[in-house]
Amino acid sequence: MKDQDRERFRANIHWFNQFFDGVRDIYEMVGDQLPVEYFPAATISSENFYFPRQKNVPSIPPFYAFLFEGFKHGLQIITVIDANLIARNSGFIREPSIIIVVHTQPDKNSWLDEFAMDVVRHNKVEILEKDRGIIWGCFKGKYTAQYFSFQVGLDKFSGVENPQQAVRQYIMAPLLENMRKGFPDLPD
Repeated sequence: MKDQDRERFRANIHWFNQFFDGVRDIYEMVGDQLPVEYFPAATISSENFYFPRQKNVPSIPPFYAFLFEGFKHGLQIITVIDANLIARNSGFIREPSIIIVVHTQPDKNSWLDEFAMDVVRHNKVEILEKDRGIIWGCFKGKYTAQYFSFQVGLDKFSGVENPQQAVRQYIMAPLLENMRKGFPDLPD
């Protein structure tokens, strides 16, 4: 490997490590700001974080997730790196971003593929309402549940002086506002 290529390779690794460290910081800020009325006060551990591991070739994971079990809700936050994961009919802009999903199956909160990834891929879900960037719907897969979700562009957290405030404004405010609304009864 030429010196120029080696330096570029090292610079890219450094950039991606910083990126994923920054995403983890955002997730930890969310965890610190979750109200105990909806989510039990628990220590954030490695169990709250997930990214797919691929066994074929080394690659950047297509997404990175934060999972948190609440009293009545599961919270799944996915940072989508590969925009091709986002279905065209999902209601989201197809760009790398953070997608927040709250669903009514808290005991199955670690089941990322059955809930948040179904929302991202618009698979086995029905959109019931979309209002000001918030999507309300229900899952039609093996487990029925209701959900609401919304998307936050990564640029909202880039170069900000107060990342806690950005998390409060772009993630926590819409999250809490819509949790307070509650879920209506599932349609028959």
